[in-house]
Amino acid sequence: MAKLPASRHIKQAILNMDNAHITRESIAALAKLIPSDEEKSQIMEAKLANPDIPLGKEEEYVHTLSIIPDIRSRLNIWAFMVDFGAMEDEVADYLMDLKECCRELQTCKTLHLIMSYLLEIGNFLRQEHSDGFDVNFLSKVADIKDTVKKQTLIHHIATMMNEKFPEQGDLHREIGHTHRIGRVSFDEVIVTMDKMDELCDKSWEDLRNISKHTSSTNEVMKKQHAFLNSVSERINILKVVIRRVKTRYNSLLLYFGIDPVKHFIPPDEFCRVISEFALEYRTAIEAVVLEQEKKRKMRKKKKVPTATLR
Repeated sequence: MAKLPASRHIKQAILNMDNAHITRESIAALAKLIPSDEEKSQIMEAKLANPDIPLGKEEEYVHTLSIIPDIRSRLNIWAFMVDFGAMEDEVADYLMDLKECCRELQTCKTLHLIMSYLLEIGNFLRQEHSDGFDVNFLSKVADIKDTVKKQTLIHHIATMMNEKFPEQGDLHREIGHTHRIGRVSFDEVIVTMDKMDELCDKSWEDLRNISKHTSSTNEVMKKQHAFLNSVSERINILKVVIRRVKTRYNSLLLYFGIDPVKHFIPPDEFCRVISEFALEYRTAIEAVVLEQEKKRKMRKKKKVPTATLR
């Protein structure tokens, strides 16, 4: 209770939603201090039994909270008003990243070249023709080795890419949104979205409770009403955006030969495979470039004429 306003100030601070003196942590702490009906009765009995003896500091604080009308509803709305911005940003940022991730994976020439080489090698080794391969195969190319030099498949791909496309882009750098999507659980984002929707509905219910004992002209109540109107609209917009981005992501899966109806892969799982492959590929291409540079220096050394003594 040391971080909470004094009992003589707490009622007005709550009624006015005073963010200057009550933090988000304090709102949560106050919610835990709201007394039950039984505790209220015990405090009242103590006051009536000993009217001349003041309540203890904690009992007085709890008693003050108990006489604030609709305190739980007020704290619920207040907490939602403080939390909503971060929750909205979490969902909106994710949707923007997922949208851009779909775009960059469908337009990344470096990735397309690498996958075409992998498909070509796979068809050659199996002596059969296939139009594509499971994207999860990308997680295995760093472990598959040839039987002669024991070089990994990703090393051979990097060598081929370096020889034919020495000016190729940096795959790892080209798919930044993909890395971010791979680090965030799609399910957790949907949970956050559902929670926002649920808290908004609950806040409208809390506001109706408050309105029974508070004038509609009350400035704080007008502020709460305006906030919930705005939030309801923004949540509905996010729902539309989610549907559109989901459709775009399903199109991405189809682009990679995956039927989203029969075999849906969450964006974080799908992107993590590609993100980890991109990191493996960058390591392989750096090793190939370093190896080529060493060979170039060795050839240059051999060409330098040696001096002879007369």
